[in-house]
Amino acid sequence: MIDLSPETVVFLMFIGILGGLALGHPVAFIMGGLATIFAYLGWGPQGTYLFQGRAFDSTTNNILIAIPQFVLMASFLGKSGIGRALPFDDAPFRADQRRHRVGGDRHVRH
Repeated sequence: MIDLSPETVVFLMFIGILGGLALGHPVAFIMGGLATIFAYLGWGPQGTYLFQGRAFDSTTNNILIAIPQFVLMASFLGKSGIGRALPFDDAPFRADQRRHRVGGDRHVRH
C-alpha cells in the first residue's frame, strides 16, 4: 500500500491514460487497467476485490446488457434491408409537426 497525495494520483492516472492512448489501446481497457492498478496501490488486495465486485454487478445488470442488444438489432435491421420495408413513410411529417408545436399543443392531421 503506497501513500500518495491525490494530486500525484491524478497526475499519474492522466499520464497513464495518455500513454495508453499513444500506444493505441482501447479507452475502456486503459481506464479499467488504471483503476485496477491504482486500487491495488492505494488499498492493497482489498481494492481488487472491490473492483471485481463492481465489475460483476455491471455485467449482471439487465439494463446494461439490453443496450448493446438494441444496437445490434438495429444494425441487423439496417443491413438486411428489413428496415427499409417498415412503414415509416410519415416520419418526416411527424418531425415537421414537432418543430411547429407551440406550448405543447398538438396539431392533428385530417
